[in-house]
Amino acid sequence: MGGGDGDAMTGMESSTTMPRVESFSGRLAIPADLMQRIERWSATYGLSREEGVELVLRGTIDPIEPVASSLRHSYETRDVHTPEQVSAALARAEVDVPVVGIRLGPRRPTGSQPEPFSRDHLGADLLDDALGVWPAARGLWRMSDRPRVIVAYRLGHPLAVYRVPGWEQDQKTGRRWAATGQILTESRRLSVTSGTDVGAATAADRSIVQLVTARPLVTPPAAANPIVWLHGR
Repeated sequence: MGGGDGDAMTGMESSTTMPRVESFSGRLAIPADLMQRIERWSATYGLSREEGVELVLRGTIDPIEPVASSLRHSYETRDVHTPEQVSAALARAEVDVPVVGIRLGPRRPTGSQPEPFSRDHLGADLLDDALGVWPAARGLWRMSDRPRVIVAYRLGHPLAVYRVPGWEQDQKTGRRWAATGQILTESRRLSVTSGTDVGAATAADRSIVQLVTARPLVTPPAAANPIVWLHGR
């Protein structure tokens, strides 16, 4: 399954003193021709301008992040897949479970807005594991209550796969959130709160994990909706 492990995260945290959260401080002037090149490169792979800049910098400036470097290589060699290709592959594997992808932004504090469940951050980091991604992946989302599997992505990179039994609805916003769920791996199901083993993966679980984590996901350029239907819409 995609996502960094504990050792990788520890190594990255020890290599920099800056917090890995979104920052709005300062301004950076970039020549117009270079900005156009950034925008063209990013749009080719379904990334926003900001996402393209982040991916290139994380994969080229010390300390280089291997996940970012590998992700960029996958984009540039077209070793990627689209939602349509994912859905076709899942259909061939006879998966009949509704699956959605959730495109997460950069990791940042939640702020002061009250929420129906407790968490301290939104978004995710390329090095986050499935336990760290869950608070952001579980909601709040403007979507139907049909999905039973959610795939969390950051810059198109599959971080984690979760199975959810159902969705709660926030009465104030109408958005939905998962009260509980399980982390899916190719062989096991794990608790989203502790990471402990809660049972064997099903054949459908294995097919979903293998297929959605095989390659980065590319979406239409400048797609605004963070929810991407991958199968069974």
